[in-house]
Amino acid sequence: MEKVSCLMRTHHNWDSFTPNSIYSFLRQDYSHKELIIVDGSKTGLTVLENMNLIDRPEIKYYHLPPIIDMESYEEHLRNLARAREKCEDLATGKYLLSWDDDDINFPDRISESVKAVQGFDGAMINDLFILYENKYYLYPMNKGSFRPEFTAIYEKKMVP
Repeated sequence: MEKVSCLMRTHHNWDSFTPNSIYSFLRQDYSHKELIIVDGSKTGLTVLENMNLIDRPEIKYYHLPPIIDMESYEEHLRNLARAREKCEDLATGKYLLSWDDDDINFPDRISESVKAVQGFDGAMINDLFILYENKYYLYPMNKGSFRPEFTAIYEKKMVP
């Protein structure tokens, strides 16, 4: 079983959505997983402590204060890109899977995502296409139970 690193970038949803997203990660039926949380808030928050999850080995938390105040949408996107890169750096899994901080996922999201990407060495799959050997293919939505909420899964070796 290959390890999957789920990548969560967050900076504002700690009080409302993020705890539910973390709990949906913990309820996944795929056992060889980790959740990488990169917190881009100015202060860093203690939600994992409040949730009694600070010592969970499958959850890695990293505080990455923004280098730019989020005064514009463009600056917000730069901070998100920086957080994505940090998530990818911290990940130890073969596969990287986007895990949004405001999503609650079905318990089979990781296992079904891995099933979808296996057999496509170096592929990226999302809800609409497969990127494989520099060509795009439409994902056959009528095949299996791969659902549209699967935003992206790809192999770590694809990260430059």
